[in-house]
Amino acid sequence: MPAPATFRPAGSGDTVRLGPGEYLTDKATSENTGGGYTMFEVVSAEGSGVPLHEHPWAEAFYVLAGEYEIRWVDDDEQVQSVTATPGAFVHVPGGRLHAYRPLSSGLTCKMLSINQPVGLEPIARKAGLRVDGPGAPPQDEPLPMEEFSAVFRDGGIRVDPRYLDADGGVGAWRRDD
Repeated sequence: MPAPATFRPAGSGDTVRLGPGEYLTDKATSENTGGGYTMFEVVSAEGSGVPLHEHPWAEAFYVLAGEYEIRWVDDDEQVQSVTATPGAFVHVPGGRLHAYRPLSSGLTCKMLSINQPVGLEPIARKAGLRVDGPGAPPQDEPLPMEEFSAVFRDGGIRVDPRYLDADGGVGAWRRDD
């Protein structure tokens, strides 16, 4: 039997903060979709983002507000970059290095992140800090960086240190040297 239909009113869903400024509110969970996909509304604080990383599931981004720089490594090992504004869509197949960072200030960058099949959800539940909404203080203590990184590694996410930015990376991901 298929999973039941789901309705989520505006403003609903559980929110976690990953790193210093990535707020993920679940809009479609694995329970809602029978394990087919997940969808998060992502609000990104200025100075946050994720470095070039890969994972086995496909991920798509649909920008709702603000501007994001979205990057990926192509088949020729070249980093490609686009500025994604409201209405822009980017699909990244599983196994492809990709990254994003907000270009707008404050908490004005918002996008949907669709993950198929489910991959990010269990990581966000383990490593994320529960918050009442974007910008709200966390209800939990953050994991030590080693444990935080291990949750991502164990969940299938690999950050490629060859591609970390010269400034040491973005968000909670920093170069170790």
